[in-house]
Amino acid sequence: TKFFNEWFYGQGYPTYNVEWQQLGDDHVKIKMSQTTSDPSVSFFELPVALQFKNATQQKTIIVDNKVNNEIFFKEIGFIADTVIIDPEYWLITRNNTAQKVIDNTTTQNVVQIFPSPFINNVNVYLRNFNMPKADLKIFDGCGKLVYKKSLTLTGSSFTEINTQQFSKGIYILKIEAGNSFKFAKKILKQ
Repeated sequence: TKFFNEWFYGQGYPTYNVEWQQLGDDHVKIKMSQTTSDPSVSFFELPVALQFKNATQQKTIIVDNKVNNEIFFKEIGFIADTVIIDPEYWLITRNNTAQKVIDNTTTQNVVQIFPSPFINNVNVYLRNFNMPKADLKIFDGCGKLVYKKSLTLTGSSFTEINTQQFSKGIYILKIEAGNSFKFAKKILKQ
């Protein structure tokens, strides 16, 4: 019903604006925005192909865009410099734009953990680290170690942690890098 309301009874087409940011050496953050050419359709729900490229590598991923300004985190496996929206021209669109967003943060040793609370995955993004390695550990409410990973840092690192085997409740996420950086935060699984 939704497809026919958008494409058969409605008029027009979508125009996509993709803002993307490289996270570490192999992940990207993608923000999908859409405008429509006719007010009869407020938003076209579509899977959209995005091709990430650099001089020697490329990878096409599909994002299932269901709402405007939706954010996706995807592993592409390399550092990209370009993204092409709908590279095979499968969609009826026009005037699409893609823009790489540069992280201008000058603060050292920034830790971001999201979403909060989380359900199946929790993401840890370490930015502008001046140490080559860090240890990431998650403890349950009783203090038992439930996850551990050593990270090699090249300034930044993005880690997606599958938490499906975790029970609902409060956990403590700890990060240690070198002798001087220690970070701890409570996180909640719903």
